Amino acid sequence: SAEQAEQALDQALHYAGHTVLVSGSTLALCFFGLLFFPISLISTLGLATGLTVVISICVNLSLLPALILSFPAFLLVVLAFAALTAPCAYEALSIETSQTQAQMMPRDADASVAYSQIVEQFGSGSLFSFQLMIVPSDGQVESAAFFAQSRSLVRRTLELAGTEDLLNATGVMLAGATDVPFELLSEALHADEAKCAVLAQLLKRNVCAYARIGWRQLTNGDAELGRNASATYISLAPTFDPFSQQGTEVIDRLREALATARAEQPTFALESAGLTGGAVAMNDSVALVYDFFPMMVAITLSVVFALLGLAFRSLVVPVRAVLTISVSVVISFGTAWLVYGRGGLDFLGWAPLGRYGSLAWSAPVLSFPIMVGLGLDYDIFLLGRVLEYRLLGFSEKASVAAGVEHSGPLITAAGVIMAIAFGALLFSSSASLNQLAFLLTISVLVDTFLVRTVLVPSMMGILNDRNWWPRRLPPVLPPVDLLPLRHTGTLASDSTEHETAAVPPAYGTFDSTSAVAPVVTGRRLTDSRPEPPVEEHALEAGLTDGGSADELARAVSDDEPLD
Repeated sequence: SAEQAEQALDQALHYAGHTVLVSGSTLALCFFGLLFFPISLISTLGLATGLTVVISICVNLSLLPALILSFPAFLLVVLAFAALTAPCAYEALSIETSQTQAQMMPRDADASVAYSQIVEQFGSGSLFSFQLMIVPSDGQVESAAFFAQSRSLVRRTLELAGTEDLLNATGVMLAGATDVPFELLSEALHADEAKCAVLAQLLKRNVCAYARIGWRQLTNGDAELGRNASATYISLAPTFDPFSQQGTEVIDRLREALATARAEQPTFALESAGLTGGAVAMNDSVALVYDFFPMMVAITLSVVFALLGLAFRSLVVPVRAVLTISVSVVISFGTAWLVYGRGGLDFLGWAPLGRYGSLAWSAPVLSFPIMVGLGLDYDIFLLGRVLEYRLLGFSEKASVAAGVEHSGPLITAAGVIMAIAFGALLFSSSASLNQLAFLLTISVLVDTFLVRTVLVPSMMGILNDRNWWPRRLPPVLPPVDLLPLRHTGTLASDSTEHETAAVPPAYGTFDSTSAVAPVVTGRRLTDSRPEPPVEEHALEAGLTDGGSADELARAVSDDEPLD
């Protein structure tokens, strides 16, 4: 009936609503932590995933109950909701994406094959060279003095950095170890057709064409259009992968050497001089991300600590949660390095789990908030159920046992589902997605099968009555006082000094028609047949009607199941 449906929804929201709100909020905050990164690729991902979780919380705590209660008018509600979401769906279909990183390329795509061939024949530096930008203070690149001083600056920089054999320098004033004569270049830039023909005949090549093309490519000037060059750059093509760790080290050395070389040439008036280019920009972006990464980790864990502390009014709960979540994260990162860094699964011969010598820079950054959010989600599921039993007066160990028994299968099933979803990315042809999938899959499986169902209960068993400190909970009731719980669904104590809670009907009621039902005593959880009334236990123990409550309690010992 409508009244029964309303009562069921009321009970569901009462007991599950708090868990949904807290777990969803912590998950959203973990994703919003990505907003602290100054890279739009990462910050927009954090914004989108965080908003998705917030909307899901609102829908499940408001729209879903409303849909259930308004089932007779369900079609109208669905149509209204479809009309509301249609504009959003249109915008979602209009999203444009781009991939500019070589490591993001699918393995078998034509571009990837061509890229591999170019790297094999010409080296990675042919596509992603470093560029040394030089801007003279007087804005005159076309001068003999600038040519001489810039050549000296470039060669001194390479010498100080120890990269003469690692970088091939090419500019308007030099080509490797060869100097480009300023007089010849200047004459070729401004010569008429007749003079260019004479130069071509003398030098056996079209000097004018080469000079003008190179001038347009390596400066911001154009001799044919009469535009003077006020800046130029020297291409530094590496003989190694510029995106590797070696590339990062060389960039750092070049910047230090350039500063030293400029200090050695005080008469060379420059407005600016610095490294740029695609590989340099990429290295700088990654370095910036990882400079912010520790702060993001600290902020995320601090938010988790504060939110759990407020939700459970405890200091021990957030400390234990942060420690156990860290276990899952560390195991996942360590396992990923063994697989992708050291080739631990190379014997499988499967490319998605093959050795790459490093992890894609995006994988650890993107996986961390997801790992924390999911681990926290599962932790709240478990703690919420344990706390329910503890508030009823069950002992710590009995509450943990009952909580694991009832929430453990749910946590494990949720983990398996998430592992299947994440694991699907292992079949992608992108190495970065493979690594992200591996990190998330290992994290979820470790968290659900080991941490939440083994480590956390063990830690709670060790901490015992300090699990919720400094929060005060109801005293542990003797087994005889807990017997009415299975029949009435209410707490047999109405003490006002501690927190009390009604037993959820799903846990507190007892089905007398069932042959076997869970029986929770103050210290143990067993399966038992329906027990006889308390009076029968008293008679079996030899107590008379005038027996004391203490004698009755001893008769129904928590060391023995009531059967």
